[in-house]
Amino acid sequence: MRGSDAPHLLVDFDGVVAPNAVGKTIDFLHRFLNRYRTISRASIQSFVKETVSFPVQDTIAYYFQSLGLTDRLAEFQAAFRKFDADKSSGISIDPGFYRFDQYCKTAGIRFSVLSLASTERLARLKALQSGSIHRFSGSKANPETFVRVLRDLNAVGKRIYYIDDSPIALAAARSSGVITVHMENDVMRRSDATEYKKKIQHRVRSWNGVIRILKESER
Repeated sequence: MRGSDAPHLLVDFDGVVAPNAVGKTIDFLHRFLNRYRTISRASIQSFVKETVSFPVQDTIAYYFQSLGLTDRLAEFQAAFRKFDADKSSGISIDPGFYRFDQYCKTAGIRFSVLSLASTERLARLKALQSGSIHRFSGSKANPETFVRVLRDLNAVGKRIYYIDDSPIALAAARSSGVITVHMENDVMRRSDATEYKKKIQHRVRSWNGVIRILKESER
């Protein structure tokens, strides 16, 4: 795979590199909100599933407004920053991701971890051998976001794989011509992607699945 024909991979952080990050965030939001309102975890999870591809600050502000809790927003934001920085929060990197990183190094493949996550959350990552972190702004539900990301990474015209747990983000990315891979986890399941199945080309549940796709593409 070495050389100009090698693919470039775009990899989501929350829910993919850190597969339990979305669930842990839902748990934290549930604990905080239930100090002031009785709200089920299932209700919060449903909201997160629908909005996970949009800018976090905007969606959280909207959610607090809809609950009549705008006076608690600043308190939540401060608490959430501490949660992000707390290494004991339970958010963890999938060990399989580092095996994927090693495979990419051996195969001459580069990848970029795309993230809207905080610097504190990203600090959980060890040094990467074949990848780098690409911070960006905007909504992953907007195809133009991916056009801009590809341009910024000088990846326009290359064979691009995009790995995310959000079906909405994958559908938007597909519109920019990338190959889409849905990484299922405990929050985002295959059933959540039914509406977008025509936009999703591969489905996996582990990094071994991603490696298998890359190997098969070279046959």
